[in-house]
Amino acid sequence: MTTKKVNTTPITGAEGQQPPGGIPPKQPNTNAEKKEIQTSFLDYNGWLFEEVYHDGVASFACWDGQQVSYCDRVVAPTVEYVPILDDRITKQVISLPQKAQDYGNTVNLLDEIRAFIHKYADISPADEYWCSWYVLHTHIYDKLRTSPLLRFIGDIGCGKSRCLETIGGLCYKPISMSGAITIAPIFRMIETFKGTVIIDEADWSRSDAQHFIVKILNNGFQQTSTVTRCKPNNPCEIDAFSIFCPKVLATRYGFNDQALESRCIIVRMEETGRDDIPTLLNPTMYANQLAIRNKLLMFRLKNLASTSIEEIDLPIDDRRVRQTVMPLAQPLINFPDELTRLKQLVIDFAKENVKVRADSPEGLVVNALIQIVDSGEKVITSDDVSKEIAKASGNPTKTGMTASRVGTILRSLGIDRELKRVNGVPKRVIKIDNVKLTKLKRKYVIPLEGQTNDNEADVLDGSRYARNARNGNSDTEPSAEGKEADDDDDDGWDSSPI
Repeated sequence: MTTKKVNTTPITGAEGQQPPGGIPPKQPNTNAEKKEIQTSFLDYNGWLFEEVYHDGVASFACWDGQQVSYCDRVVAPTVEYVPILDDRITKQVISLPQKAQDYGNTVNLLDEIRAFIHKYADISPADEYWCSWYVLHTHIYDKLRTSPLLRFIGDIGCGKSRCLETIGGLCYKPISMSGAITIAPIFRMIETFKGTVIIDEADWSRSDAQHFIVKILNNGFQQTSTVTRCKPNNPCEIDAFSIFCPKVLATRYGFNDQALESRCIIVRMEETGRDDIPTLLNPTMYANQLAIRNKLLMFRLKNLASTSIEEIDLPIDDRRVRQTVMPLAQPLINFPDELTRLKQLVIDFAKENVKVRADSPEGLVVNALIQIVDSGEKVITSDDVSKEIAKASGNPTKTGMTASRVGTILRSLGIDRELKRVNGVPKRVIKIDNVKLTKLKRKYVIPLEGQTNDNEADVLDGSRYARNARNGNSDTEPSAEGKEADDDDDDGWDSSPI
């Protein structure tokens, strides 16, 4: 690969041509001392520069909007930009492409990615689509507002690490963070390379450091997220690090943090029964992976500037699921077959999210409350919900869902209680709001066999609460029949933490 120096004021290309829309060239001050800045990516004066690495040499692939050339540095009036070359590159902590290679069209590229995934990893056909869309979106993610996590979950020996090695290795600048992880390398590597973080065995103990890592994973979902740290040599000065990037994880268990759980594209792994998958990854796999990574670089160079955020009509109402899936749909806007397939699969994705939420503390409370309401009860207290959860669990003495905790969760869900006298006994009665119950049922209650959700059909069509909500009726007034006061109602509202 032939490389040369690129002089920029504005940047000129390999043959010295002015970039489209650029300003007239100016001669740099050759006598001024230039500051050298190491970078892996540069978007400057209409040109894109992406670092590539081959045979111990790092250089830039330079895109002028029409063609690719290569250079070893970019010269601006007061600085020179050079590619990063240290242990992180040479020891493949960061995996870079070698060059930009033609890919035909986006559909061909996605088909090649899916064929590669199928050859080396055993996941469902639907998950092959999700993973191929995820890989593609990582190469333009920095023009989007959000980027979900891709998580492989399963027991030992189910192929989670294989998926990280094969699928994660196709993502934009995969950054391997497996092994002993501390806080500082994660956000510093994200800030420097702005690539895709790959973490194996992302099941952590409850230490302060690991709690902080979970916060990085959670908050790094959106573009505006930063981490602030005191400078080591001057605690009075603050450094801010961007932590927005795609993240691919392998875990054995789900996350306790429901916000983080809801931001994941989840691939559930099982032990493979296929004999055609290589037991060990060989050089051919890595060569094929590199070839696709080279094509994905060309995809990025050709499409990054034109990428914009567009609202896409997805057949679901769940805003969190829409927020999670929308970034994957952006590169598919001009490819109706791919977009149609995504719209078909997102319905099942939304149902899986409901199943996950149903097992959360909020889900337990909502399901118990709706079960009581459906039984015809009019006067319902936090203690009633707590007892219903215990009964459903099969272990009434060890659920941890006390009346106090139920009351706190109800408030977090926007469900109010009011103090009423029932048969002369003061009770804090749950106010039944039909509209809220309809929304919560969509979010937390698993549809029965044969029922559908969201835009397919209204799960609550047969529910008296949905009918009442549509007719403007309300069932909020408790009957004269009551029970003894709640244990947690003696001194008003309880504020115990969940």
